[in-house]
Amino acid sequence: MEVIKDYDQSTSGLKVVKEGNIIKSYNRMGKEFHFIDTSYLSKGILFHGWIGFRTGDQIKEVLSGHLYEMFEQNKCTNMIIDNRKMEGSFSSVNDWLANDYMPSLIKLGLSNNGVVLPANVFAKLAVDDWDKKVSGFATRNFDNTEAAISWVQSN
Repeated sequence: MEVIKDYDQSTSGLKVVKEGNIIKSYNRMGKEFHFIDTSYLSKGILFHGWIGFRTGDQIKEVLSGHLYEMFEQNKCTNMIIDNRKMEGSFSSVNDWLANDYMPSLIKLGLSNNGVVLPANVFAKLAVDDWDKKVSGFATRNFDNTEAAISWVQSN
């Protein structure tokens, strides 16, 4: 296990580690809340997902930090967000996502975004709100990762 960022280097209370092809983010209680599967990078896909609860500050730190760097370094054009295990809303950061973050990924080449829908109703409502606010790239929702991968690879 390689530590990428330790708690004392974080502004929002997270630790980032790499275990094989997976980069995991943990909160101060040691619970994993985000992952990146680097095995898809060679296909131009940044595949990442959310697990359980996380704060808006943690979302911003993950996305604008190591995830952004990985997207840029690997010249990705496609992204898959696996939200199946996400809990709770993230609506508090949707304006930031729509107005700041997603436009920065579009400038780097993002063209297709597949979202695997969460089971949690509050997370699903936040995804619906996000869908209404973002533009500039193709995005589509799916019930499983296989369909999302197939869609981004065919575009």
